[in-house]
Order: sequence, then C-alpha cells, then structure tokens
Amino acid sequence: MTRPEKAAVAAWLSSSQADSREYRALRNTCVFLSSHMSPSVARIRNIHIGVLAWNIQQLAYMLRLSLTAGYAPRTAVEETLTFLAARARSRYASWRDYSLAGLIGLGMRGSVDTFDRTEWLFFARTHAVLLHELHSPTRNASSWLDVSEPEIGATPVLV
Repeated sequence: MTRPEKAAVAAWLSSSQADSREYRALRNTCVFLSSHMSPSVARIRNIHIGVLAWNIQQLAYMLRLSLTAGYAPRTAVEETLTFLAARARSRYASWRDYSLAGLIGLGMRGSVDTFDRTEWLFFARTHAVLLHELHSPTRNASSWLDVSEPEIGATPVLV
C-alpha cells in the first residue's frame, strides 16, 4: 500500500477520520457495500480493509495476459500464481472474504461516487453471483483449507 492508503486504513481501523482522498474512497466503499450488499459495515472486518486482494487479482490478470501474449514462460507464471494463491489463502479464510476484500481494494484504488453507482452495483452483484449462484465458478474452485506458503524463494519473479 502507499503511505496515504496506509494512513487511511489506520484511521479507519482506529475509528477516526482522515482528510484524504484515500480515506474518503475507503469510507465511501464500505458505506456503499454495506448499503447495497448483505454484509453490514459491522460485518466488514479488519481483514477486508486494504488492497491486498485487489493487488493479487491485478497481478494474476497480468500474469495470465503475459502468458497468453508469450511474454512469460508457463513455469514462471504457474509458480507465481501458486504463490499468489497461497498468499490469498494465508490472509483470507474464504472466497467470501477474498471477494469482499477485493471489492474494498477496488474502491480504495478507484472511486465510488454518484457518477459510477451503476457500475458499482454491477460489481456488488458480481460478488453475490460468484458466491451464491448455482453455476458459480467458485463452486468448482479450490478450497481455502491449505494456508501454507509454498517454498519458491523469497520473491516470485517473472523471467
């Protein structure tokens, strides 16, 4: 996280306020999600506040794109995706936690203002569909039981 994002998260977690774009984005995201989804603000827990899930999603997307475009070897991409999956499992207890944290990260890095509420309703609906619908891809996705980090070195690097 950036320094302003860290300050926004610290202020939020200490129940104080900060005068920054990052704090307003975090507050607006949590208020929006609590009013348009099933979890209330009280159900948005400390583990959801931050950008880790969003960063994992973005990096995984870039890895898949790099592989498809031929810019990265399959073994490096698979190794890094394995590392990212373990990192997500070590931080979040379930697909629900990971998805909600991803939405909050998206809000912190983006915006939830009056001009894009329709788009945010779509994102919130995607969260619900992924978790509850009969044909959801998370029904066939790996479980969150294994939380061990893989032994692949200090930092995964794409060659």
